[in-house]
Amino acid sequence: MSRAQDAPDAIYLNVCTVKGNAGALKLLRTASERFPGTPLFITGCAPKDFREEAVKVTDKVVFTSLEEISASADVKKQAAATESTLNPCANRRS
Repeated sequence: MSRAQDAPDAIYLNVCTVKGNAGALKLLRTASERFPGTPLFITGCAPKDFREEAVKVTDKVVFTSLEEISASADVKKQAAATESTLNPCANRRS
């Protein structure tokens, strides 16, 4: 299923399953139904039983950490800075 034009590029969910998986799975289902086809990145406590249930909700789920997300954002910022340095037209508006 393709994503709607107004859908975000990705959704990041920081979940807590200390009191059980139900709340986190409900959040995951809601995000998946509202934005089908959008990648869902899950951080926080995600034990094996939660991960097994989550992949049944959507195949767009990726388990990651806040450190990995931060590192990825830093790489993207560096790439954008390099692009604007190498291509002075990159920052111009049409």
